[in-house]
Amino acid sequence: MAFISYDDEIRELFEQFYVLTGIRIVLKDENFERIIAYPDNDKGFCSCLRQFPEFLEKCNESDTKALINCRKSQKITIYKCHAGLTEVAAPIIDNGIVMGYIMLGQVTDNKNKEQVTENLVSLCEKYTCAGTVKEKAKKIKYKSSKQMYAAQKILDACISCIILKKMLRLSKSDIFSRIDEYIDRHLSEDIDVETLCREFNISRTSLYELMSSHVSYGKKSS
Repeated sequence: MAFISYDDEIRELFEQFYVLTGIRIVLKDENFERIIAYPDNDKGFCSCLRQFPEFLEKCNESDTKALINCRKSQKITIYKCHAGLTEVAAPIIDNGIVMGYIMLGQVTDNKNKEQVTENLVSLCEKYTCAGTVKEKAKKIKYKSSKQMYAAQKILDACISCIILKKMLRLSKSDIFSRIDEYIDRHLSEDIDVETLCREFNISRTSLYELMSSHVSYGKKSS
């Protein structure tokens, strides 16, 4: 279940990012679930192979590991997926709260297109669409380290724009519900402020401000 809402302006921003960089961009919520992407209907190499449960599982494992690292560090993470392609995960943070993530990917830093194709075909030879995979692999875009660095800086600017213009919003009531649910599930454990901050990726100051506004709201409502 997503706890964020977004404006359609994000989709336009993603489209312009793609036009400029040629790199697919995806928005995910705090639970790592996809919300929107551009291009939306990806017909490339990854989509071709994701129809196979085993390959899909490996893709999800790669993404989840990267997003967890991204959540812990609260910094942009550049990594290689299980297929050896270069991908990027970036947290969207507002007032110390991780609201969601932006992911870029399905590119290679290997200039040798024949070698890239050969490696991917070899990786996928047990799948029935090996012939199709070869054609898809040939179309994977090469991006140098300088180009990926530039994309990362542009992504930084996009995230700042999203936060500044409030294109993405996290429902405070949902945060409180999540905290209440967490406390209910761990009543037998010793839960302190540090535990809640670590679990919900939020600073002590932000947590206090949220709880203060929640209490004030509750008093007004009553």
